[in-house]
Amino acid sequence: IKYIKMKLDENERGALSRLMKVKDMMEKAQAAAEQM
Repeated sequence: IKYIKMKLDENERGALSRLMKVKDMMEKAQAAAEQM
């Protein structure tokens, strides 16, 4: 059971970091669009 929980935490961390990357990319794209 502990192993499954560890795996879940790992997946959540991966999803969270992906989400942050996407958010960062969106903000950069918006900033670039505003400069044009």
